[in-house]
Amino acid sequence: MKKRSSQRNYHKCGADLVTANKIRRHTAKARSAVKHRSHIDASHSHLREAERINARIEQKFNTFQANQTKIINNSLDRQKSKITIDRIATTNIEGESHLETNPDNINRLAEEHYGETTRARNTSYDKLDDFWTNIYQPKQHWTQHFADMNEPITLDECYNLIKKFPEEIHLVIINFVSLSLKLGIVPKQWRSSTICPIPKPDAFNYNLNNTRPIASLDNIWKCATKLVTARLGQILTRHQILKGLNFCGLKGEDTSIPLKIFNDIIEDAKANKKLLYATTQDLKKAYDSLPLASLRMALLRIDIPTNIVNWIIDLFKHRSMRIITKFGLTNSIIAGDGIDQGDAISPLLWRIFYDPLLVALAQDESNGYTLQVDWLQDLNCMTTQSRSITIPMMAYMDDTVFTNSSLTALQRSIDLATTFYTINDIFINGKKTGFLVINDDSPKDQIFITIGIDHVLVSPTEHEIRYLGCYFGPRRTTLYLKKRLSSAINDFVSATHSKILSVRHIVYLVNRVLIPKLLYVGQLATLSENKWNSLFTPILKLVKQKFGLASSFPTSALFHLDIVGLDYPWKILCANQVAMFAKYIKGNSLASEITLIRFLSAQLRAGIPTNILTYNLDVLLLLKPIVRATLSLHTLIIG
Repeated sequence: MKKRSSQRNYHKCGADLVTANKIRRHTAKARSAVKHRSHIDASHSHLREAERINARIEQKFNTFQANQTKIINNSLDRQKSKITIDRIATTNIEGESHLETNPDNINRLAEEHYGETTRARNTSYDKLDDFWTNIYQPKQHWTQHFADMNEPITLDECYNLIKKFPEEIHLVIINFVSLSLKLGIVPKQWRSSTICPIPKPDAFNYNLNNTRPIASLDNIWKCATKLVTARLGQILTRHQILKGLNFCGLKGEDTSIPLKIFNDIIEDAKANKKLLYATTQDLKKAYDSLPLASLRMALLRIDIPTNIVNWIIDLFKHRSMRIITKFGLTNSIIAGDGIDQGDAISPLLWRIFYDPLLVALAQDESNGYTLQVDWLQDLNCMTTQSRSITIPMMAYMDDTVFTNSSLTALQRSIDLATTFYTINDIFINGKKTGFLVINDDSPKDQIFITIGIDHVLVSPTEHEIRYLGCYFGPRRTTLYLKKRLSSAINDFVSATHSKILSVRHIVYLVNRVLIPKLLYVGQLATLSENKWNSLFTPILKLVKQKFGLASSFPTSALFHLDIVGLDYPWKILCANQVAMFAKYIKGNSLASEITLIRFLSAQLRAGIPTNILTYNLDVLLLLKPIVRATLSLHTLIIG
C-alpha cells in the first residue's frame, strides 16, 4: 500500500511539474504578446500624436494664410480684442458692486449707459461772452471756396467708393446722394445703426466705461460721407482754412507731425536751458459727447454752405442705436448728441469743432513756447535776422498738449480750454493728464497746475509723460527708451520661442509686428546703429534657433532677402527719418520752419561758419553731444 501511494504521489508531482512548465511557457508567451502589443500600441500612439501635431501645424499654416490676425494673436499670446456683454459690473442702491447676469437687466443697463454717453449736452452757447462770440463769428471770406461742395457728383470722383455695387445702380447712387446733399437731408434709415462695443486698452472687467461704441453703418451712408469728406478735405487743405494746430482728419497728416514738433520744442528747451512747461490732456468720450449745436456753429464759422451743414447735422440728429449683447439687440435708444465712431467724416468734424479753441489760444501772443534763433546776416554791419515760432497748443484729434515758457501763462491757457469744455459740457480724462517741467529749479511744492472745473491739482512728473504713444522726459537720457524697447523685444521672444512656428512665420511676425512697434516708439530717438543692433540681438538668436543654425552663423545672411529676409531695424529707421527730413526741409509748413530753426541753432552752437546742410559730415560726426541732442542733425548725418 505504501509503495502504491508513493507511486501515485510521484506521478502527481510529475503531472504538477508538467502543468507548471506549461503555465510558465504560456505566461512567457502572454508576456511576450503583451509586450509586443504594447510596442505596437505605443507606436500607433506616437504615430497618431505625430499626425495630430502635423495636422495642427498644417491647420496653423492654413490659418496663417486665411486669418493672419488670429495666428498673430495666438503666436504672441495676445488676448482677444472681442468682448461679450453677458454680464455687467454695476452697483446696487447701497453702493455695493456686483455682476448683473439677468439678461433683461443687462440689456437695460447697456441702454442706460450708452444713452447717458450720447445724451443731449447742456451747452452754454446762449450765454457766450464777447470773446467767444467773436471767435464763432462766420468769416464771410471763405464762401467762394466752398462752391465746389455743391458741384454735381461725377462717376470718376466716386467710382472707387461704389465699384463693388452692380454697374446698373451706379448712376442711381450718384443721383440719390446728389439730391440728398442738395436738399440737406438724409434718409431716416441712415440714422439707424447697430453699436458693437469693443474694448479699450484698459481691461474690460465687464465695465461698460472700458468700451468704445463702434457703429455699424449703412453702405450707401459710408460712400456718401467718404465723398463729402474728400471734397471738404481738399478745400480745407488747399485754402488752409483751419488755423488751429490740429493734425488729424486731412489727407497727408498723421501723428508724426505733432510728435516731431513737440520733440523739437523739448530739444530746444534743453539745449538753450529755457523754461518749458508742457501738459497733455485727453477728453472723455470725445466723439460721443460732441454737441451738434456746437458743431453747427463751428461749420458755419468757416462758411460751409448751409445745405451741407444741414446734411451733416441731419446725419447724427436723433439717430437711433441698438447695442449688441449676448442676448441680442437692446431696444432702440435715441442719441441726443455726439457723432458715430467708425464713420469716415468723424475725425474731420471733430477737427472743425475743436478749431475755435486752438484759434482762441493763438490770439494771446503771451501764450505758448517760442522757438527762436537770431541769425547774423552781415558781419560788417552786424545785422541779424530773427526767426521765431510760438506754439501754445497742439492736438491730434482730442489728444492735446499745451506748451509754455511761463507757468502762469500755461495755467491761463488751461483755464481758457476749461471754459471751452464747460461751454460744450465735455470733460477731461484726468487719468491721462501729464505735466512735464524742464529747467525750473523752484521748490516742487510751488510747481503745479489745476485741471478742469474741479481744479484738480497736478504736479510735474519726475520720469516721463506719454503723448500719442511716445514718451518724453525732463532729462536728456535714453535709459527709459532702451528699457522700453528691450522689454518689447523680450516679451516677443518669451511669447514665441517655445511655439512651433516656421522661420517664415517668425520673420513675418518680426517684420510686420515687432519692428513697426519698435520704430514707432523709437522714431524720435538718436540712438546709434550699435545700440539698435545690441537691442535686436535676442531676435537674431531666436531666428537662428528656429532655423537650427549655429550661433556663429553670419548674422548678415539673416538680413539677405533671398536667404531669410529679416528686416534691419536701423536701416528702416534711417529710411523713415530721412524721408521725413526731406519732406520738412523742402516744404514750407510749420514743421519745416521749426526744423530750419533747429538747424540754425545747432550751427550756432557748433560754431560752423558755412551752411550746415553742406558741411563736411566727418566733422559733424565729431560733434556727438550736439548731434545726440538734435534729431534733425542726427538725421542729416545718417542720411
